[in-house]
Amino acid sequence: MMQARFQKSIGNLTLDAVLQAAPGRVTALFGHSGAGKTTLIDCLAGLSRPDHGCITLNGQVFFDSEKGFNRAVRERRVGYVFQEPRLFPHLSVERNLKFGSGRLRRHLGNRQIGFTPLVELLGIQALLKRLPHTLSGGERQRVAIGRALLSDPDLLLLDEPVSAVDQTRSSEILDFLQVLKAQLNIPIILVTHRMDDLLRVADDLAVLDGGKVIAAGPLATVAAQPGFQNLLADETAGSVFAVTVGNHDPRDHLSRLQFASGSLTVPLLNMPIGSRLHVRIKTTDIAIAKERPKNISMLNILPAKIARMTTHSGGYVSLQLQLEGDDVLWARITKRSARDLALTENSGVFAMIKAVALAAPSIITAA
Repeated sequence: MMQARFQKSIGNLTLDAVLQAAPGRVTALFGHSGAGKTTLIDCLAGLSRPDHGCITLNGQVFFDSEKGFNRAVRERRVGYVFQEPRLFPHLSVERNLKFGSGRLRRHLGNRQIGFTPLVELLGIQALLKRLPHTLSGGERQRVAIGRALLSDPDLLLLDEPVSAVDQTRSSEILDFLQVLKAQLNIPIILVTHRMDDLLRVADDLAVLDGGKVIAAGPLATVAAQPGFQNLLADETAGSVFAVTVGNHDPRDHLSRLQFASGSLTVPLLNMPIGSRLHVRIKTTDIAIAKERPKNISMLNILPAKIARMTTHSGGYVSLQLQLEGDDVLWARITKRSARDLALTENSGVFAMIKAVALAAPSIITAA
């Protein structure tokens, strides 16, 4: 377990970080540019020294201001993958991977991983003799991740690893991270400012705004909080629920997902019953009714109470809906609709969602 509580002033920003990251899970650091995400992980790696506080990993102290202790970078056993891969251009992929690495003793399941198993896990066997300039962006990042893992880290830090590659390569890297987190029992911290990235791989989420960690915890829990919603662009605003596959209806090509506040019908999934997932519901995919509708095509109708109404410029209103099982659903409707329905805070309503709106990629990742 990585635990950190520290402060760091840099320029006009004062970073006030409270964070923990568990083994076998991806913790995403989310926030706008300049929020302090990179400064935070630089402090974890030892590349930047906090002003006050404490950082520990698995009980080992990295930094303690009260004791005047700051462990050297080379002694922290931290793997760091930068936004740019920073490979040695004159060395082959194989020599880049082996440069500065010690013996890798990380276990994958019941087997011990060495150079060859790691290369197989990365899917870069055919690249070993090539030079970095001949690789795609996604391939270079995989090599950079491999080099970080060959240092046998107890913590892996990734700073916007897909921001500089195209959509295809981005998906390739994120798919690999899904495999990686399932195989390596170490904390992984992913820095990102993109909603789609964190939804794809994150188990936990820490939100930074103006240098402060304003929310932290399981992805679905933090995604429901106003502080997170306020940072989202209009096109990415929405809710995330942790769900379980309840049953399949092959005749109608539908699946049923269970969660604390009820169930959701979605297009048929090729996943075993009992699989745990995250499902994303965009604010603009939700319609609101004051009474339970009849003779309607929408298969998902959730009773709710309006916990908060926020009127925005541009003619729309954001609704924070409290569902029956304490889940929070965010919706967006026009000012006219809110007026015509005479909506107020504490009004009882029904949230309606089309099943087809919850097709992939709304089904995000294993929860």
